[in-house]
Amino acid sequence: MRRTTQNIVVTLLHVVVAYTRLRNEVTSNDSLEQVGRLKHLDRYMHLAPGSSPEVPRRTMTATVEVIVGAAYLDGGMDAAKTVVEGSGIFDGVERWKASL
Repeated sequence: MRRTTQNIVVTLLHVVVAYTRLRNEVTSNDSLEQVGRLKHLDRYMHLAPGSSPEVPRRTMTATVEVIVGAAYLDGGMDAAKTVVEGSGIFDGVERWKASL
């Protein structure tokens, strides 16, 4: 019986570690920036005159965060979920499920 409990605990720890890694990957600045660039959000952004023609990494990341937040404020969790699912932010979830 003790061995079974240990196996369950080890399995749960593996799932928690995998989930934590996925969460960090999905919500990282790199992931959010990548989504913004893949969706070509820079086409809709006006930068200050004389600045670099490329949208800075942090600006792109913040823009994606703001879009999801605005959807949430305007339409609640369902609207935010629709934006997140449509943007591809959680594409890594399928990889995580497959790794379990």
